[in-house]
Order: sequence, then C-alpha cells, then structure tokens
Amino acid sequence: RDHDGNHFFNVGYDFHTDDDIAVDDLGFIKALVANLQETYSLSHDNVFATGMSNGGDMSYLLACEASDVFNAIAPVAGMILESIYNTCAPENPMPVFEIHGTQDYVTYWDGDINNEDGWGAYPDIPTMMNFWVTLNGLELYGSIDLENSNTNDGSTVVFERYWSDSTVHEVWLYKVVG
Repeated sequence: RDHDGNHFFNVGYDFHTDDDIAVDDLGFIKALVANLQETYSLSHDNVFATGMSNGGDMSYLLACEASDVFNAIAPVAGMILESIYNTCAPENPMPVFEIHGTQDYVTYWDGDINNEDGWGAYPDIPTMMNFWVTLNGLELYGSIDLENSNTNDGSTVVFERYWSDSTVHEVWLYKVVG
C-alpha cells in the first residue's frame, strides 16, 4: 500500500511495508495461470501478460521472473525498478510490446534513477527497451510515424520495431510523443 492506503502489485516499490513485501503476487499469478491452464486445458505456448502503470511494472517482473510461464508481455506505461533490472535474467527470450508517453508524469520516460518520487530507482524507457533488444538478440530496427488520427491532443505516435531474421521474438515500442 502507499501512504494513502492504495494497494499495488508487489513489484518492490520503496514505500511497500513489510506486510506488503510478504504478499507473493508473483507466486499467486504463476499459480493462477497453472490452475487456469489445467482447469480449462489452456495453451502453455500462448500466455501473455499486460497491464498499465503498476500492472505494466508487474508485466516486467513476470518477464524477468516467470519466463517459464509467460511467452510475451505488453506493458503500458510500465517500468522495471533498478533492483529488478540489475538481476533480470529470464530463462527464455521475451518479446515485449511497450506503449509509453514521453510526457508521462508518473512513470517518467527519462526514468527516475535517483528515486526522486519515492517509488524506487528505475532506468529510462530507451534503456529498458535496449535491454530486451539485447536479450532477444535483435539487430534490425525500423521506425514509422503512425497516422495522427487525433490532431487535437497534441501528441503523435512513433512505432519502433526491433527484430532479427533469425528469431520470431521482437520488441515493439509505441512511443507517444507529447
């Protein structure tokens, strides 16, 4: 919980109390997936995680700590805390599709490596994307300015794609500029 009593996935925020840290969201989610797969005969090859903000942070934690369960992630406005980033070593390649705004005022595009906001230190979005590009062994890059379907909101979207001819695992970034 934060100082206002709001609950969050346990992704290691600095303000988490000992009671929060004792909650095993990672273990719960892995057990939930296993139960759903067994109960409903669901695929083990098509398991994906997504979420926005704290849910995006959880997606990154699942990518780092549960690549034996999850096959790809699609975080929205998510980040990886530096402590997780420094130890992240997935067993399997991890395709990533991140959507993030350059003017996000909660999860900063430029990161918060000095932990000025109290969530915990985290790297900038380009550094995080480069981590996944390197992990997946991707050497090709393309960028496309997407059609601006709403000219009133002051933003545009750039689609950045990283891939390789030797793997199907890709990293995509929809960068919302402005």
